[in-house]
Amino acid sequence: EVLEGADSPHTAYALGQSLRELKRWEEAAQALRKAARSEKNVPARGALLHTRLELGEAEEVMKEVHAAIKSGQDTADMQDLLGRCHEQQGDYALAMDAFQAALERAPQHAPALFHLAYQCDLRGLDDEALELYERCTKLNPTYASAYLNLGVMLEDRGEFEKAADCFRIVLDAQPAHARAQLYLKDAEASLHMYYDEEMEKIADDRRQLLSLSIAEFELSVRARNCLKKLNVETLGN
Repeated sequence: EVLEGADSPHTAYALGQSLRELKRWEEAAQALRKAARSEKNVPARGALLHTRLELGEAEEVMKEVHAAIKSGQDTADMQDLLGRCHEQQGDYALAMDAFQAALERAPQHAPALFHLAYQCDLRGLDDEALELYERCTKLNPTYASAYLNLGVMLEDRGEFEKAADCFRIVLDAQPAHARAQLYLKDAEASLHMYYDEEMEKIADDRRQLLSLSIAEFELSVRARNCLKKLNVETLGN
């Protein structure tokens, strides 16, 4: 409300970003068009292209991105935007290539890290996804979803304490985050229900050993009579 009605490009950009956060895409695009009139306002032009993607203009945005890349603007942001276009059109292999190209230009590019991690996650490339999510969470600022997805992957691997830590980090920043609250409860519950297969096997072997009958052992008559008087029938009793 404070920003509405202002005419400066900087104010229009701030207004557009605020509207994007509220998912009011049409209004956001209108504000960002005002901000992007200046050729020097690269962030506004990038935000406008992303907003148009949300409005379903992937094909048109992709043409502009290709033109920008050919004109020498082969930046991490443009490659990331190209990847987002491919994602929206269902060309996931091309999307992953574009995100990888973005990271070659800027290894700490948060959007490309997150989206490439997510694509790897969807395709069962767990090791790659885990490494990318971890890289993404080390950035500041980063995505809450990076911590959430990393936590889910760690939980699937049985690393419940590490998973719980990821969810706690999200809740430290956003205490009312519903998914983080739910995931944390699940992770903490799993900590108390964890089934250790190796320890259970050892315990089972021990139970079998202690259930052996005394009759199976070579004992002297005197030792056997003593055990019989004490009602000892197995090794465990």
